[in-house]
Amino acid sequence: MGGIIQPWNVNELAPVVQMNVNQENISGSLAWFPDGATLAVAGSSSIWLYKIDTTQLENRILNTLDDEIAAIAVSPDNRVLAYGGKNATIYLWGVQTGTLLATLPGHTDSITSIGYSPDGVHLASVGRGDTTIRIWNYQSGSQISTLKHADTDSILCTAYTKDGRLLVSAGLNGVLYLWDVASNAEITTWEGHNAVIMSIALHPSQNILASADVAGTIKLWSTDTHTEISALQHAEGIRSIAFNRTGTILASGGLLDRTVNLWDMSTYTKLAALSVGSTGALNVAFSPKETVLATSTEDGLVQLWMLR
Repeated sequence: MGGIIQPWNVNELAPVVQMNVNQENISGSLAWFPDGATLAVAGSSSIWLYKIDTTQLENRILNTLDDEIAAIAVSPDNRVLAYGGKNATIYLWGVQTGTLLATLPGHTDSITSIGYSPDGVHLASVGRGDTTIRIWNYQSGSQISTLKHADTDSILCTAYTKDGRLLVSAGLNGVLYLWDVASNAEITTWEGHNAVIMSIALHPSQNILASADVAGTIKLWSTDTHTEISALQHAEGIRSIAFNRTGTILASGGLLDRTVNLWDMSTYTKLAALSVGSTGALNVAFSPKETVLATSTEDGLVQLWMLR
């Protein structure tokens, strides 16, 4: 896998693995373990851990304490899986032991996004209606700081920059906020979207941020100059975007058109559109080790796509 990016013949692209987890409604949240060997899939009250290799697929089910999981993330050392949802509490599970390590209360509304800092020291979480981003030392279970949105619109997503010094957040009002983690200060805001921002993604090696809204607009921003670089247009209903491990491809998942578009980041043009089935794409996530894309749909279908 890997090599030069070339436009694909869409008819040649088919999932290499399909998993159906529709025994319960899935939130669509996906999280690869940093070693690329395991994919976590969030259900409404369970999390499936799929062990992936070239020949087999094994799974474990974690019985969770939340009845509507919305966000999951795995620590950089592969040891701790964090998740949260409707009951506004973050749960930390030991991956090897399958036991609950700690709970992190503090939010007063549903958790919509969770992310580890690149150095693995801190965890950032978003409370949808309480309009806060909370920073945790997850190893000690203590809250370090709280970042408060000035407006009252709900926050839906957050992510660390690659150096861990900055955080980006966005939500219902279509505005992106850039935060300095050390000082908890808001550095700037970006206004350019005319609809709710559902997903943000940081380039793995360059200071570039991608943001996507429900109207289908994807914008690329420089986190250095705080200016817009380019804009892409998917169909309406984008739920999720993700960069591949080299940053050469951006994937966007559409709820309404039931496709995942692949974008070439050198030319900002569409490489291919993947048909994910009869229902919309909820989430997209690239493996951190190989050119494998995971997608999830509203009817519980999880697919793995091998991209050359």
